[in-house]
Amino acid sequence: YRSSFQEIYNSLSGEGEAIEAIRELLRSVLGIHTPEVFSLHQNYPNPFNPTTTIQFDLPTDESVSLTVYDILGRTVIEPVKNINYQAGTYSIVFDGSPLSSGVHFYILQAGRYHKIRKMLVIK
Repeated sequence: YRSSFQEIYNSLSGEGEAIEAIRELLRSVLGIHTPEVFSLHQNYPNPFNPTTTIQFDLPTDESVSLTVYDILGRTVIEPVKNINYQAGTYSIVFDGSPLSSGVHFYILQAGRYHKIRKMLVIK
C-alpha cells in the first residue's frame, strides 16, 4: 500500500486544518521527513540509456520545473513544468529516449531555489 499512500500524499493540494492533518498522518506512515535544505542530487545511473532517476529535496512547498538542455544550452525537454510540490524528497524517473548521445544539463527550479547538474546519455 506504500505506493498508494505516496500517490495520495503527492496529490494533496489546498490549505486548512483537515489537509494538514492528512499530510501529517501520511508523513508519519510513509516515514517522510521534511528536508532542511534544497538540493538536487546527481542522476543515477549516470551515464544512462534510456532512463535515469533524478532526486531532489524541498524544504518548503514550491512550484517546480525541471528542464533538460543540450551542450549548446538549447532547451531539449521539460519533463516537469510548474508543478506544485509539498516540502519533501522526490524522485523523478526521466526517460531520455528522445535525447541524442552526449552531455546534457538538467536544471531544477523551485521558487527562489535553482540548481544545475550534468548527465551523460550513451546510446
